[in-house]
Amino acid sequence: MIANLFGTEYLVLDDWLAVATKGLSDESAARVTEEIQEHYEESVATLVAEGYRPGGAELETLSRLGSPRRARRGYRREYTTERDVKTFQRYQEELNKMSELGSRLHWREMYVVGTFLLVLFASFMEDKKPEVPLAFPVCMFSVVIGTTAGRIALRLSRRQGRARRFGMYLAVQFLLIWIMAAYIAAISFYTGFLGPFLIFLLFLLFLTIHQYRFWKKIRPILNK
Repeated sequence: MIANLFGTEYLVLDDWLAVATKGLSDESAARVTEEIQEHYEESVATLVAEGYRPGGAELETLSRLGSPRRARRGYRREYTTERDVKTFQRYQEELNKMSELGSRLHWREMYVVGTFLLVLFASFMEDKKPEVPLAFPVCMFSVVIGTTAGRIALRLSRRQGRARRFGMYLAVQFLLIWIMAAYIAAISFYTGFLGPFLIFLLFLLFLTIHQYRFWKKIRPILNK
């Protein structure tokens, strides 16, 4: 009722900020809070100088800030979120594991090789031509794509810094994914079954855009 009376949904800046920074990482939330508070204080001071009462100036400034939910969507595209931090930590752990393993095989790699050999053996025992279904190599490779990207990135970016290594990891990972997409496209055209491939392609385009934005937000952290 009070909000409707004053024509604004949020009467306190802290409430606006709590909604606008929800889901952002601690560092990003602190940065946004500092920027908004500075803008808020300058705006209130300007409005008071123009003849507004202090309370009215604060309400007017909150109204001009607009919807915190709309602001939150913009902040999540520009600043790191809690999900971005978790993804970054997971990728870093993957790279660290690959660095520790060296030339030894990861358990996922052993699983893929073992499963692949098992399918070949089963085909041979049935007295059939030892063929693996066309889509099977892609399904198996998808299990180790992160591991493979980590190995390649470590070799290509040796002694070139953390930022270079992480950027190379993301680049190689997506190069491998697009190679998989090309393989699936060839299968789809060969079988004439294009529906699943088109759906996969749309998902891949969305994922590529998302990861590009992720890299732009994470890169400043790596350069510290």
